[in-house]
Amino acid sequence: MKDLFKKFTAALLLFAAVLTFSGCPPDPGSISHTTAPYTAPKEENVTHDVFEKRFSYTVDERWTVERENGTEYYSYYDSGARIAARLNGVSPDNFLDPQTNLDKLIEKYDAEIYIELEDGKDKNNVGYKYACIKPSGYENMFMFLIFCEPRNMIVSYTMEYRRYNNDDRLPDGYLETVERTFYYSLRDMALSTVFVPAKDILRGTVIKKDGEPSLTAELRDDGSFSIYESAEKYDSEHINGSYKVYVGRAAIEKIASMTEYGLTEEEQKNVIVSRGAYCDRYFAIVYDINEIVKKGELTAHEGTTVLYVGTADEDGSCFELTNCNSFTNEIWRLSE
Repeated sequence: MKDLFKKFTAALLLFAAVLTFSGCPPDPGSISHTTAPYTAPKEENVTHDVFEKRFSYTVDERWTVERENGTEYYSYYDSGARIAARLNGVSPDNFLDPQTNLDKLIEKYDAEIYIELEDGKDKNNVGYKYACIKPSGYENMFMFLIFCEPRNMIVSYTMEYRRYNNDDRLPDGYLETVERTFYYSLRDMALSTVFVPAKDILRGTVIKKDGEPSLTAELRDDGSFSIYESAEKYDSEHINGSYKVYVGRAAIEKIASMTEYGLTEEEQKNVIVSRGAYCDRYFAIVYDINEIVKKGELTAHEGTTVLYVGTADEDGSCFELTNCNSFTNEIWRLSE
């Protein structure tokens, strides 16, 4: 079983590129200043949604959009300071609980806690916990953190007050007056986060294997499948059966329950964490074979289960898989 895990680990080293966490608040000195006019907010909020690959969030349209080195900021000005807010980053949570991750971030940024962990839900009822910290070394900055265990990720937003046009002077009592107001603006942006539902990987698709033998798998919506050796033998030689796809934490639990393969939850998590990967692209396919068609003749066949484990790329069109029965690493692609 240790040999199996070595092969499995080798296959997971082929992970497709994943979103990376920026890891640090923006360098205040890197945010450029302009002389854009400030327009006082109206009572009725007008907003627009910003979509990332795994979630969306909402920004007030009266904020000016600025881009610096490919990063998007939302800014506005008043008589004393420029306010800059942004999505700071997104990261896998490394299967640690929210309090442990919060403690690590507080230590990393030498931060003080502004809001302790509280419970939240997005509009799709995906649960998360959130908190707010104030990193040291970054003048007048808040960092708002969303810890979403069901999606295996941490999302962070930052907001800072910048002296207008690099003027070191701020009106007396300015920060004390606006701090809570701007904190609530950041909170509203962060708590508008809506997590994209996990994709139903592979169901209802046709996929083809690279290399030899060149196999084609038809995975039907009703949970049945057929795997064909080649287009020329499409009708005469193939196997039939049922299949199930498990994604993310469900895949980890299912694989660990199939004890004959010897892959524990801890071993799987360690491999995923070592690659900085997200759970939503980690999956397992369990094939249960019940029929074999050879030379056009159907033969009943029961008792054979085949486990595939691997990852999908960001587009969900290419799959790095390990056949845990034959100990082979394979690449499968959606058929056009």
